Amino acid sequence: MTDPSHAPIPIPERSSSKRAAEESIEILQRQSSQLEGTIRESRKKLKARCSYDAQYWFDRTSIADKLLEKNRLQKMISIQSFERSNTSSKAWHESEEAEAFADTDSALTVDKKLYAAQAKKLQFDVEPVTQGTKRLFMRWFTKSSAGLGATAGKRSTQNQTRFKANLIEASNASHPDPRVEEYWCPILGCFHGKHAMKAAHIVPYSLGQDLMTDIFGAEENEKNELFSAKNGILMHSGAEERFDKGFFVIVPSANDESVEEIKAWHESTAKSYKIRVIDRDAKPMKTFLPSPMQKKLWVDLDGQELQFLSSHRPRARYLYYHYCVTMLRLSYHKNEHEKILRDHLGKKFWGTPGPYLSKSYLLALVQEIGSEDLLDGAENPQEPVEVDFTVLAAANDAVKTSLKNRRGLSSKELEEDDCEDSDDEYFEDEYSNDE
Repeated sequence: MTDPSHAPIPIPERSSSKRAAEESIEILQRQSSQLEGTIRESRKKLKARCSYDAQYWFDRTSIADKLLEKNRLQKMISIQSFERSNTSSKAWHESEEAEAFADTDSALTVDKKLYAAQAKKLQFDVEPVTQGTKRLFMRWFTKSSAGLGATAGKRSTQNQTRFKANLIEASNASHPDPRVEEYWCPILGCFHGKHAMKAAHIVPYSLGQDLMTDIFGAEENEKNELFSAKNGILMHSGAEERFDKGFFVIVPSANDESVEEIKAWHESTAKSYKIRVIDRDAKPMKTFLPSPMQKKLWVDLDGQELQFLSSHRPRARYLYYHYCVTMLRLSYHKNEHEKILRDHLGKKFWGTPGPYLSKSYLLALVQEIGSEDLLDGAENPQEPVEVDFTVLAAANDAVKTSLKNRRGLSSKELEEDDCEDSDDEYFEDEYSNDE
């Protein structure tokens, strides 16, 4: 007789619904894997051609289509995995994961539009493209390590350390007592331990110095504006994370209905800025601030002026660029975008017109976002100009980079081209002497 203590543990039979769900997920995973193989082969053929004519960009458009389909398959896998664990689909649609999939879909759709536009331009444009423009476009689309955007190479620890040190000095951020290792956060208006403080780039490092110069122009006596103190703010790590993800923006603290006040703001050296919370319903904005401000929420910072301890200020045009990136990210959430605009009806987020970016750049953002208020920041508002997609592509790249961080994706999963050194060498040989 079998000892009951050694009897095999009965394995419960899977219900037909659970078995069907697992089989469905397996099918979707196979489809996603097959599609990934197709994408990989298409990329290889693309790089083997070494030709950047109209057909090249039509092929890139086709790859973008496949990437969109892959994202949608992964979205379906995620939903069914939620449901299999007895989590309702409604809960999934309210999750950060759902938001990330939606943002990825929107970002890849923008990529597709940009590729198609370039293909059409090369196919039908009878006027020759200048070598400078050609070089910029090729650098933009072929030298990226994270999707679009000219790669700045591996970030130098030395550069970042120097960047933070320069910010601390320019902002007079050190604690008055040299024995206290704390720095001042202008966002929170108090000192915090040095390990909690971050040197936040406004224009992201991933843009690269070359494209930064093309977009904003070269600043006098600044060879590396990307790591200049004018392109950064020393802030608490919690503030940096929310600023980077676009939960709040930093805008001029001036009455947008007063011409005199706007003029005075532009003429001032030590400009005043305030915080504008973009989405008051975002979960990260409903958490408590770090000590010693634990009785307030992050959302309570809306309208609060930044408190600086020196006359140093970041460049307004860089903060305006961050604002544009945030507006693009917001436009990817159609319902939230409309709700937030309704909540601020009659109010402009930025509120202070000024020459921040070229009108040709801003027109592309207006076409994508649908808000003509962005043109208030045009350098040449009255001049008729052609649409230039460079800033739209740069802003879209910033959104994609933050998406990778949120979803834990590798760079290859959001980029359209896995460029190798051989592509860079081809590019340099082909265009390095063009001016």
